[in-house]
Amino acid sequence: MKPARTIVHRSTPRNVGAVHATYIQPEPIEWESTWEEAFIQIALPCPAIAHIQHQPFTLTYVDESGKERKHTPDFLVRLVGGQPLVVEVKTTKFVEQNKVKFDKSAALMLQRQAWYYVITEQHLNTRRQSLANLWRRYARVPASAEEVAIALQMVRESTAGCTVSQFTERGLAIETLYHLLGRRVLCAGRDLETTPNTFLNLPEKGVTDERLQFHDWFGCAPWGTDVSTRA
Repeated sequence: MKPARTIVHRSTPRNVGAVHATYIQPEPIEWESTWEEAFIQIALPCPAIAHIQHQPFTLTYVDESGKERKHTPDFLVRLVGGQPLVVEVKTTKFVEQNKVKFDKSAALMLQRQAWYYVITEQHLNTRRQSLANLWRRYARVPASAEEVAIALQMVRESTAGCTVSQFTERGLAIETLYHLLGRRVLCAGRDLETTPNTFLNLPEKGVTDERLQFHDWFGCAPWGTDVSTRA
């Protein structure tokens, strides 16, 4: 006997959401996969980054068979000095099959004076993601103005920076340091650890250094410039 009605099968659910960091930019940053979410969370405390936009535009290219294709990159990252970087987040197992798309997209972006990056889970350490979220939690709430002033004075008066233990010995709350790190007022190492011996400094300034800061932050290079970073 045939069923009285057609059974509707729901499509596979997708992970979607947005990261809110109004202390960095007013609008939320949307994501459509857990690795995209990880990229946003790790990118937010990077001192070189001024703004992140999800799915900013669609590129049109011609593949090897002569067929016209469309590609919407995951993110447009604008550095503090204004330089644009385009980021595609892709798990390693899908990188090779998308090589032509990445090659074509990278060439198109170079014509627009922008670098194209492919970032995989190998660049997105879960420990760093957890620490970045900890910083973001405290960046979203006010910190003691007195403690902030003391922390900045300590860093400015030290040529090599100050260690976390030096801050806590002055009676500064670790939450104040998380607040300053999350807001990019201070910076630590790219591993985002704040052990007693971690040095804290003011962010480096200068347009010429910003793209190198981004490279160091994610341990990557623009697509096609270093084969070892593609995997």
